[in-house]
Amino acid sequence: MAGFNGFAFRDFDNLVCGDAKSRRVIRHKLALLVDDVYASFSPELKERFQHRGLYPITSGIYCGFFYRFKQRQLSPFYIILVTADDVTLELRLEGKKAVMQCLCKAKAQMRHFLELIEGFKALKDVELAVWDYSPKGHSKVCKLYPDYIDADVVEFLSLKIKKTTRPVIKFRRIFSRDESVLYSKALAEQIAAMVEQLDELYEFIG
Repeated sequence: MAGFNGFAFRDFDNLVCGDAKSRRVIRHKLALLVDDVYASFSPELKERFQHRGLYPITSGIYCGFFYRFKQRQLSPFYIILVTADDVTLELRLEGKKAVMQCLCKAKAQMRHFLELIEGFKALKDVELAVWDYSPKGHSKVCKLYPDYIDADVVEFLSLKIKKTTRPVIKFRRIFSRDESVLYSKALAEQIAAMVEQLDELYEFIG
């Protein structure tokens, strides 16, 4: 079976103004990408992320993600988002208890946490975003660039997150539409390599 060979430039516009057939084509390509990323994982990551799926979100956005369950709660997980503007790899952590535990750990091990953030920065074009997924809807709490993350910023995040209902932290690597890798099969290998590179951060926040 043929694997992922890249998106077409028109795919991104079709998410907004394409017909149902065009959107199915994009969904199929994302499914192939998810499978190829998984196939590129090391045996250790394949063991960890045994579950993967493809789901519609809103406004024609789809995602493929890998996750594991840990002590009956959803651990940190990865999502691949395709929108009309870009493709994004996200490492997510959801829920107030999990997020606050992560921030407390970051405060207690600040030097190590900042070393992990340096590794995250190395992926290029990255950001850390905090959202509140409350019953009333999703809203962005704040967006930070890793260059400015320090002990004071972690304290600021703690205060912000205490006011949320269901916080979600997203470590995001953004591929803009003008990056040539989006239009080749190399995207799967590149995303898989990034997941491998983020593994220590994954273990820390989990």
